[in-house]
Amino acid sequence: MPLFLAKYMALSAFCSLSSMIGMYAPTSDLSTLLGWSLMVFVLITYNKFRAGGPLGYIKGYFEPIPVLLPFNIISEFATPLSMAFRHFGNIASGSVITGLIYAALAGLSAAIFRLIPGVVGQTLAQIPLFQVGIPAIFSIYFDIFSSLLQAFIFCMLTMMYIGSAAEG
Repeated sequence: MPLFLAKYMALSAFCSLSSMIGMYAPTSDLSTLLGWSLMVFVLITYNKFRAGGPLGYIKGYFEPIPVLLPFNIISEFATPLSMAFRHFGNIASGSVITGLIYAALAGLSAAIFRLIPGVVGQTLAQIPLFQVGIPAIFSIYFDIFSSLLQAFIFCMLTMMYIGSAAEG
């Protein structure tokens, strides 16, 4: 199991970091993360069956009191779904924020260079000079740190849920 989770974390990290070399990041697609969450759901269910057997698994839905059966069923499916949506939301929001930064820097560059009178100012206003170098600073956070952090959190949550399921 630890080797599987290490591979899972590496896959998540490399998928997220692939956007840095101009490739499409698979983790910015919700269907990829829903597929991963389906695998997590299967692992959690398998470990619950292994720990308590079929009767223990069914009995777990009626605990602590039988009235909570609908909430326990919803909770069973909500766990991996929430993991997928959280991971997707954080990766996708980083892409959106990076795009907004690029657009804002292009607008700022145009606004500042339009202050220069004549043809020189109009020509320089067409070139987004502020987009050179400044986005790289934000890329360190949004592309590298956030991607690695999301991979780590997704795998830690997976380990926590599988460990909790294995305890019975």
